[in-house]
Amino acid sequence: MIAYNQIPLGDGDTRSSIATQSDGSPEIIGKSASKKTWTGWLARNSEAVGISIVLLMLFAALFDRAVYFVPSEPNDLRFISQVAKTSDPLKYLIGDWGEGPYVGGQYGMYRPIHPISLWLVYKFFGVDAKPNQLINLGLHFANVLVLLMIILRIQKDRFAAMLYAALFMVSMYTVSPAIWVTNRALLQVGLALLLLIHHALKSNEIRAPLKTSYVLFLSCFALLSKESGLIVPLFALVVSLYKSSTTLDRIRRATPYALIIGFYFLMRFFMFGSHSVNYHNGGYLFGIRHYNFYDDLPANLRTLSLVDNVLKNLIAPFVPLFGVLGQLDFGRKALIVIIATIALVVLSIKRPTILQMYCLVIIVLNAVLHFQIFRERSLYLAQIAFCLFVASGTVVETGTRRWVTIGLASTLLLVNILQVDHYIQGSYLWRDAEMNVRKLQTSLNTYPGRIDPEIAKRVLEYYKVQNIPHMPPPLEGEQP
Repeated sequence: MIAYNQIPLGDGDTRSSIATQSDGSPEIIGKSASKKTWTGWLARNSEAVGISIVLLMLFAALFDRAVYFVPSEPNDLRFISQVAKTSDPLKYLIGDWGEGPYVGGQYGMYRPIHPISLWLVYKFFGVDAKPNQLINLGLHFANVLVLLMIILRIQKDRFAAMLYAALFMVSMYTVSPAIWVTNRALLQVGLALLLLIHHALKSNEIRAPLKTSYVLFLSCFALLSKESGLIVPLFALVVSLYKSSTTLDRIRRATPYALIIGFYFLMRFFMFGSHSVNYHNGGYLFGIRHYNFYDDLPANLRTLSLVDNVLKNLIAPFVPLFGVLGQLDFGRKALIVIIATIALVVLSIKRPTILQMYCLVIIVLNAVLHFQIFRERSLYLAQIAFCLFVASGTVVETGTRRWVTIGLASTLLLVNILQVDHYIQGSYLWRDAEMNVRKLQTSLNTYPGRIDPEIAKRVLEYYKVQNIPHMPPPLEGEQP
């Protein structure tokens, strides 16, 4: 008879190491043992696998149209034009995207992983947009799965766990990075942040400090993705300070993350000089007064606009009353979302957990890091924190409170599905009309001199050869 030596894993589980005969002599483990390993893993994780399949089905049904987006959006053509004339993509590691002189008061766009990935796709697939769309969608769904892993560690109600993961997957705060290639960098930062949260929870369970090498790797990945990647080393810094018991221990654990933050700012200063932290764009002051650029505002309102952006980024995850650019939105769907979100938050608060405190820290950090702009897409990271916040509240497996919570989450998810589907459809129609009706003229006029006419011509010819049937021009109000 074969017996397996068992190794304790510290969480009540065991793992087989080597098989032995009843007399103690070793037995070679063949394919059957490998099969048992897989079947055992599936048996232990059957609920997680089932939820993942359900989420994947919803994801495919809702986002499948985004796979067929054509690269007719101005930023798409601008980015393709940039990587097409680049012979050495590693130059992005030591400089800007390559867009100087800068446009619209935007400076210091250090996001090397994004253009390098676009360069590789261009070299292998040319102007075909489908590979880039699939990468974005794959990254977003990977984030959903990591979030689900975290929620399943803290939420006993599996149906509620699925709803909270779905609320992140299908949201007006997360749809833009998922389907717009130009917003890929936010997906990368989100992945790094989620992996850090997962690591922090595991470390907390076994009462161990964060693994410095792993956290530094996640920090570098996030900082090479986008400026908002600063949230990763900053959050690691907060966790390290919280988990330390003495002043000396706090200094020792926090020093690596403080050093990487300092090095990042020093590097940006050498690359961009006095413009190293400048990034100004338009929005709605107080949700009412529209402005195209920061400099359009009177001097006495400019500083106030920065405070306004921080406050809106803080409020929006819990009270979603702002539109795409920060304008106040009191439409019927918006009111339903606002009421359901507030009620869900109230029900999740009884005695704040450690994870809920972490989530509040993430929302605050995200708001401060995006002090120069408010966009729905800039709340991608905050939406991660919001879903974890409500998921890590008081666990209620039976009774009226559970059904009310599930009813609110389901209502919020249903409205989100309708909004996201409308957004994706509108984006598809707008892109199709730009390609097949306006022949990219709007895009060429948007960034004069920054979109290579030859690239635009190649895009038109490629999609004409593909003979993809196009939709009719978008209706009034359909443009995203």
